[in-house]
Amino acid sequence: MRVFVGSGCAAPQTLIQALTRRVPAVYDVEILHILTHGPAPYAATELQAHCRQNSFFIGGNVRSQVQAGLADYTPIFLSEIPRLFRERRLHLDIALVRVSPPDIHGF
Repeated sequence: MRVFVGSGCAAPQTLIQALTRRVPAVYDVEILHILTHGPAPYAATELQAHCRQNSFFIGGNVRSQVQAGLADYTPIFLSEIPRLFRERRLHLDIALVRVSPPDIHGF
């Protein structure tokens, strides 16, 4: 299963925490992300048997795992990432993203 985590300051921390709680019950999960700020609990060493992260940009919260070979790094231009998903070169099963609350019309 491949899970994309929304990036930058919009990383959905509540969903990341829920994912991290669920990870010990599953196997073979790849967690993709660009640059995430804040905690990256999915990168914890004790979760390595269940999931592996793949970063398109190495931030401070995952750098040590990538340097230790416990996580992957895919070098790519930021502008090329949407095409990876659109052309299904990297098929996504789940995307965890942050959205704003709906307005009075439900939009």
